[in-house]
Amino acid sequence: MLDHLALGAKPLETLTPAQVRSQPSPADAVKALLTKQGKSTAPEVV
Repeated sequence: MLDHLALGAKPLETLTPAQVRSQPSPADAVKALLTKQGKSTAPEVV
């Protein structure tokens, strides 16, 4: 997952708050990894 965390994000200290909010998150990394593994990223009904 660490490889997917990169996702092209820039160092936060160099960005404005608005730019930081648009950066990829750990959740984005998990979704990318699940997609790569062919697994669903849809929420499960509980």
